[in-house]
Amino acid sequence: MARPGKIIEAEQRSSIQEADGTLAGRLGQMSLGKQVITLAIWPLLEQILRSIHRNDPEAAMVGEAMVDLDEGLQEWRYRHVKMVERTIGRKLGTGGSSGAGYLASTLFNPVFPDLWAIRSQF
Repeated sequence: MARPGKIIEAEQRSSIQEADGTLAGRLGQMSLGKQVITLAIWPLLEQILRSIHRNDPEAAMVGEAMVDLDEGLQEWRYRHVKMVERTIGRKLGTGGSSGAGYLASTLFNPVFPDLWAIRSQF
């Protein structure tokens, strides 16, 4: 999470190690899906992202550029869905996918969901 050359604050490092140990223990006892693991570490990740955004202007600018990229990709996906609908309608897509239906299902899946989720906390 820290940029090269930057030191993660002792409190954050401790939190990361605690979360790591907790997850490692849980993983040893049971098989957890990716979504459950993400939910388990979300509060820590959210705290780190907010701290970076508030305290490191350069890293905040990188985060904003990532959100811009993500937004552009979502806009491209929408235009691609419309082009496919216009070209082949609702026929099966290449590779046997459901075509436009599948593409439409990807419209609201951001590449960086964590960066979008913390937007209301700035």
